[in-house]
Amino acid sequence: MKQFKSRQLPEHIAESGMKSISAFLDEEEALQVDNAPWHNAGDLPQVSFSLAHNHQGVYLKYRVSEKHLLARYKNINDPVYKDSCVEFFIAFGNEKKYYNFEFNSLGTALCGYGEGKTDRLELSIDVVVAINALSTTEHLDAETGLYNWELALFFPFSVFEHHNINNLSEQACRVNFYKCGDDLPEPHFLSWSPIAHPYPEFHLPEQFGSVVFV
Repeated sequence: MKQFKSRQLPEHIAESGMKSISAFLDEEEALQVDNAPWHNAGDLPQVSFSLAHNHQGVYLKYRVSEKHLLARYKNINDPVYKDSCVEFFIAFGNEKKYYNFEFNSLGTALCGYGEGKTDRLELSIDVVVAINALSTTEHLDAETGLYNWELALFFPFSVFEHHNINNLSEQACRVNFYKCGDDLPEPHFLSWSPIAHPYPEFHLPEQFGSVVFV
């Protein structure tokens, strides 16, 4: 099982706003979302993420370079996985149920909770709006021909509405991180922790990796 450690975000940075948080995450270890078990043709995106935490919640930043960019959905719980999309799934302890957090490059969120793909319970809009997202203006790199975009996210513990969490220090959680784009000219499905499955599927908690919040 893949595993990594997540450091604590200093209090003074958390209080300085999302730009300071984003800059801090740029200095943290960048983990690659580069497992592509279903890749047949086309160019794969370059994707990495960094994760931190404190007594307020969890902080996550994605960095993406990709050939095609799609960002259509603007309403909470729209099907953002059809756009250029990054995703974060997390399960606490040994629980079978897990949260899925999915975002397009605009920061539009689709969030749910449940035991499997077919029994997802969407998180309420009042809960989802508590997620703070800072998205960069995507731009085309003339040298590489790739669109570059970044998304920094803050998940206050209240977002995990089916749990009573106020601290994750010294705890381990099961997680996976993804990149997809179902409606792109060259669809792709990437993961951080490897997936063994005959067709694209992210809702496989038994194949999650692990993060230790130090």
